[in-house]
Amino acid sequence: MNDQTAYWLWIQQVIGYGSVKIDSILPNYTFAEDFYTASIDDKIRLGCFRKSDIPKLKNTSLDDAKNLIKKCKNLGIDIVSYGDEIYPDMLRHISAPPAVLFVKGDLGVISEYLSIAVIGTRSATVLGKKASFNIGYAFAQSNVCTVSGGAKGIDAQSHVGALHGKGKTVCVLGCGHECGYLSDFESTRKAIAQNGAVISEYPPDFKPTKYTFPMRNRIISGISSGVIVVEAGEKSGTNITVNCALEQGRDVFVYAPLAYRGTSIGTRNLIEDGAIPINNMSDIKKEYPDYFNITLEKSQLPEEPVAENSEISDDSEKNIGYSDEQMDMIINKVKMEFPIFYKVDILSQIPMEILEKVHFAMTDREKVEWLSLAKKYINIEKVVDEYLLVLKSTSDMENTDIESEFQPEKSVIGGDVVENLSDDAISVIKAIKEKDFQVDCIVENTGLSTARVHSALTELEINDIIEVIDGRSYQLKVDIPEKL
Repeated sequence: MNDQTAYWLWIQQVIGYGSVKIDSILPNYTFAEDFYTASIDDKIRLGCFRKSDIPKLKNTSLDDAKNLIKKCKNLGIDIVSYGDEIYPDMLRHISAPPAVLFVKGDLGVISEYLSIAVIGTRSATVLGKKASFNIGYAFAQSNVCTVSGGAKGIDAQSHVGALHGKGKTVCVLGCGHECGYLSDFESTRKAIAQNGAVISEYPPDFKPTKYTFPMRNRIISGISSGVIVVEAGEKSGTNITVNCALEQGRDVFVYAPLAYRGTSIGTRNLIEDGAIPINNMSDIKKEYPDYFNITLEKSQLPEEPVAENSEISDDSEKNIGYSDEQMDMIINKVKMEFPIFYKVDILSQIPMEILEKVHFAMTDREKVEWLSLAKKYINIEKVVDEYLLVLKSTSDMENTDIESEFQPEKSVIGGDVVENLSDDAISVIKAIKEKDFQVDCIVENTGLSTARVHSALTELEINDIIEVIDGRSYQLKVDIPEKL
């Protein structure tokens, strides 16, 4: 905040939010105060104001702006104006940049880190949520700031993934900080402000409308070097952000593994229109080689199990170093991967450092290994038994003994799994059979494009149907029924 802040606020109150009028003001007035003191004739001469705007130019009080500054100070909200050094440089160069931003947290992370937006539908599938979480987590491990809009679905999971990875993330609101919108996301917004920033161009009590969210999308893309569309329908609002990104000269990526599923017609269309398909973080790394240092390996459970007779300290000792918000997020993630814990409330008995080992998209083997580790702390035989009953209908674990080392024989792919696979994935399965194949061989055998083959392969890896060998070839991990 500086001595020009009140004048920038006044400008925003006069021209409105997301107004292109500012594009005419900025080249002609370096200081907001100069525009404030300019005559009405000089203002009209800019060409962006009509006669109907004159009453607002004359009657809008600077005192209202000064009172808003006091209010924000009491609420712990920083006001960053276009004239402040910390104002994101990338945002200065878009059309209709916000005159001011209301900020909780550290806006400087946008300039300090490579920032990439992760966007998609509010009605995300489980795979879509897991993918966005994993992208946010991988970005955190690579000193990349995850940008999104804080909405339910893809947005929320990308923020949560970044927080779990102890990285930086920025949430761009389509309303004021204190309007009460999405109150159940409040604890996550607080965590974001502590590990990045929550920003809005709207004053604290401003309620969302059908116009505010589309307007904020230009800011999401504006502060980002690129945007990744994880999952979107044909008429998704995500397309607004994509259009903003293209107008601003940003890179547009599509998460290819979900692009050819029925719920992702919008993302598939983007690929056909020239968006860059990505299958993993190494694909992003190629686009920003100077910034990325991503490790693609999944986090592993400890090699040595906890001793049988380990004594459990009380919660205050075993959970030291974790905030309430962090513990809530960890427990929610465990419940998503192990739904049985919604019924049996015993997670509080397991140390956070063990609960934190759970990650999205765990394989059945990883789940069994984690349960074996967790049971060292409490008696959860009933939970394990119930969970295994669930797995029997969807996995290759029917005859697995929880106490033995998990080394399952090759199983037969279930019909319920096949029903959920895309046509491309089934074509790839038929091409691979039980032989080892490289991508070019699969492309030749299926007639699919390389991008679609990569998408199908990633889908099959997610479903634990294939595995990579020698870093280049693929082989089946399961037997394929004769009639596929």
